Amino acid sequence: MFSKRAAEFINAKISFADLLSTGEVLTGTPTVAEIRTSDLNISNIVINAGAAIEIDGRTVAIGHGVTFRVAEGVSGRMYNIAVTAATDSTPPQTFAGTVELQVNARPTSEIFDLLAINLAGDLLLANDFGDVIRVT
Repeated sequence: MFSKRAAEFINAKISFADLLSTGEVLTGTPTVAEIRTSDLNISNIVINAGAAIEIDGRTVAIGHGVTFRVAEGVSGRMYNIAVTAATDSTPPQTFAGTVELQVNARPTSEIFDLLAINLAGDLLLANDFGDVIRVT
């Protein structure tokens, strides 16, 4: 499962390594689609052709995984994303998998770091969301 905030862009990935036969790899253009809504913007869908990738602490060989970019979504909602990919076997096989994505709401308690002290002696604090507050 992946998680993100609505404003974030993340790279998600799925492995088909356990389904592939020895010497078999994914080929062509995989399809990736949100199952129930159209809230997400999914792009950059590719098979990991250039290098092995890591998924859940496990190395996935070249041609055994699919990566894609996910943007947008509604805070507090869980999404299921369907991924389908074909193989180079004869005859070709087509595998389907699902990736879960949780879009998190902005935390209610935020931690601010010291950004600066202005000439009047006010503290300027900033958080990870770009909010700046002034403490006089």
